[in-house]
Amino acid sequence: MRQRWLFLGLVVAAFGPVPWTVSAQVELDSVNFQRTELRQALEFLAAKAKERTNQALNVVLIDPNHDLESKPVTLSLSRVPWSEAMRYTCELTGTTWQKEGNVIAVGAPAAVKTLQRQRTKIATGPGSENNQRRLDQMKISHVAFKESSLEEVADYLRLMGRELTSKDPNALPFNVMIKENIAKPVATRKVSVDLAEIPMSELLHYVTGLVNCRYRIDARAVVIGESEDLARPPGGPVNPRGPIFAQLAAKRIQAIDIPAGTTVGEFLEAVRTLGGVNGISLTDDAVASSRLAMQDVTVLELIRYFNEASGTAFRLDRNAFVIADDPAVPKKPRPPESLTTSLPKGGDASGLGFDP
Repeated sequence: MRQRWLFLGLVVAAFGPVPWTVSAQVELDSVNFQRTELRQALEFLAAKAKERTNQALNVVLIDPNHDLESKPVTLSLSRVPWSEAMRYTCELTGTTWQKEGNVIAVGAPAAVKTLQRQRTKIATGPGSENNQRRLDQMKISHVAFKESSLEEVADYLRLMGRELTSKDPNALPFNVMIKENIAKPVATRKVSVDLAEIPMSELLHYVTGLVNCRYRIDARAVVIGESEDLARPPGGPVNPRGPIFAQLAAKRIQAIDIPAGTTVGEFLEAVRTLGGVNGISLTDDAVASSRLAMQDVTVLELIRYFNEASGTAFRLDRNAFVIADDPAVPKKPRPPESLTTSLPKGGDASGLGFDP
C-alpha cells in the first residue's frame, strides 16, 4: 500500500491534564498580517503561543472543502493578548475557535460544534474502560498526515501497536478496524493534520472527526466508521454458552489479515486452519465489507468482528459454530469496489494472510 503519512516521533508516557491555558496574560508584542493566508496566520499564532509558554499548542483547521486555508487575513496589532489576536483572525475569516486540551479547533461555527459533539462516547462492552485509559496515557510526540486515507492512518496505528506490544509482553494488542459503509465509504477519506504532544485518544478524535466519522473503543480494538454503523453491535449471543465456547475463547491467533471481500466460506476455512474449530455457513452471499488486520485475538473475538464486517450473526452448537445472516441488519454490507481484494482462486486460506 502506498504510504503518504509521515511519522515523526513517538513517546509513550503518562499523560495528565495539560496546564497550558489561553489567557490575557499571554501577550504578543506585535501581529502584522498583510493578506496572509489563514493557515499561515494560525501557524504563526501557535508558534508564538509555544514561544511564550514553552508548551506545545496544536491548531486544527476544519476545512473539508479546502476553502478556508487560503482566506486572506489583514490586521496590524501591538501589545495585544494572544486570545484577542486569535479572535480577530477568526472574525476576519468567518470562523470560530474552541480550545480542547492543547488543541485549538478552528472552522465554521457549525463544523466546530459538530467536532465537539463527536466526543460523545459510543456505547461498548465490558473491558473497554481499560483500553480507554491506555489510549489516554499514550502520548505522541509528533505526528503528521498529509492527504492520507484513513486506511493509511489505520496502518500507522497498527505499526505503532506492534512496536508497543514488542516492548511490553503484558500490553494489550492495538487492533484497528475500519467498518466500511458502501453508501458512504470510510477508508478512502483523506485527512491532513499535524499534532504534537497529543494523547492517542485525542489523535483518534481528530483524524476521525475531520472526515466526519467516529470511533468506538472496545476491550481489545478500536473500530472506525459512521456513527450509526458503530452503534450496532456484532450479531450473536452476548454471553455465549456451550461446550465449544471455551475452545473459541481460549484459542489465540497471533496475527491475521483478512481482506475486504472475504466470503463466509473463506473465513471459516481460515478459522478451521488456525483454530481447529468447526464452522458452518448458512449464508451464501455475505462478505466482509472491511479489512480485518488483527493481532493477538481469540477465535471468538475474530468471529465477532467478522460478523460486524459482514452483517452476519453466529450461534454455538455442540460441535461447531454456525454463521448466518443477521436479521437485525436490513441490508448486507459490501466493500466499495476500490477496497475489494481478490483472493487466490479456490479460496485457499493461505490467501488470507494469516500468521499462525
